Amino acid sequence: MERNDSDDSFNYSDCGSHLTYSGTVVTWNLSIYLCILVIAVIANILLLFAIYKNPLNCFRNPTTYFIANLAIVDLIQSLAFLEDAFISQSTTYESVYCLPGVWGRINSALVDFVYFLTFPSVTILALERYVSIAYPLWHQVKVTSRRCRIWIAMVWLMNCIYTGIFQVLTAQAVVMITTYPSLFYLATVAIYVLAFISIRKQRFLLVTDSTKSETSKKMMKLRLRNQNRFFTTVLIINVVLIFGTIPTLVGTHLSYTLEGDVSPSVDALSFIADILFFLNMAVNPFLYIWRLPKYRKTFLLMYCCKK
Repeated sequence: MERNDSDDSFNYSDCGSHLTYSGTVVTWNLSIYLCILVIAVIANILLLFAIYKNPLNCFRNPTTYFIANLAIVDLIQSLAFLEDAFISQSTTYESVYCLPGVWGRINSALVDFVYFLTFPSVTILALERYVSIAYPLWHQVKVTSRRCRIWIAMVWLMNCIYTGIFQVLTAQAVVMITTYPSLFYLATVAIYVLAFISIRKQRFLLVTDSTKSETSKKMMKLRLRNQNRFFTTVLIINVVLIFGTIPTLVGTHLSYTLEGDVSPSVDALSFIADILFFLNMAVNPFLYIWRLPKYRKTFLLMYCCKK
């Protein structure tokens, strides 16, 4: 694929069976991509720094490890796409997949790795929240910081193995790109259904149980309300993730089937797919601030000097 100097645009070619962007990249939409990616980098760095500083001492719990893990994944993915944009505009290579030799393999493996890692990262976050809802005492005793780190390390290792297989089996790229995310997405949906059933069951028992004092009932209602709010936030993250990736997956399928120049309508849809995909990397910190009071208070205290 060659650059077209007359209209300052070019299409990304398939430099090794993968595409980084769905459609044609020109100056105006590249500027939008860069703005979103820069916001994603800044937002996730601010989130990670807030978790590290923890001025209100409210992040010393197992969930924080999975929130931080997801923020790290989004940060690495944003940086990878910023690198790709720099390479495409400042060098003779169209994307990181076109880099020569070992550098091309390393960069393509990194982009694929963080793309795949997003899905199990959301799933283990949902699983931890479900365990805290359905089995609160077991969660309080058994789900320690050490175990959280081990679970996250296991997910990274499993994802690394899958990425290696994906890099080798390039002929099955379309199937592997679709299957792996779909399994984790369906698992997250199943976990959410189980958590919803558990919350409904606990609320019913709370109403019918006459042995508990009013104070105990109020505390349990507060706990269930907070758990439901947090888990609903995880559901929103999962919905944003799927809406951000389905158009990209469709675009990937089209890139393997369409030949020659694409129509303006397909190119417009590809632009929308890229926007949704990049927004998925930036939106999570803002969801936490919107939905979760402790994150909102921490951000206000650290970055707005408000208590």
